[in-house]
Amino acid sequence: SEVADKFIVPPAEIVRFEATPATVNPGESVTLRWEALNAFSLSIAPAIGQVATRGNRTLAPATTTTYTLTVTGSADEERVDDSHYKGIIAVKFGP
Repeated sequence: SEVADKFIVPPAEIVRFEATPATVNPGESVTLRWEALNAFSLSIAPAIGQVATRGNRTLAPATTTTYTLTVTGSADEERVDDSHYKGIIAVKFGP
């Protein structure tokens, strides 16, 4: 049957998206770490772009910055309204 020929693909999922430390002073660095499962593509905004399904990046933001990890599943369906498909973290300046 037609249904038997289709594969059931698990949805993409963000396993981890974090910033260490979450608060920095001007001139200090922060490390973003991420991992996703069953993803076709991942991108981090602002200014980072396409990334692998697992990785890290050390940055020195100039001001308080909100980073967004967006995951597109294997069906090429981006679900930005679903927490499994979009992660948001803020790196803040201050004490």
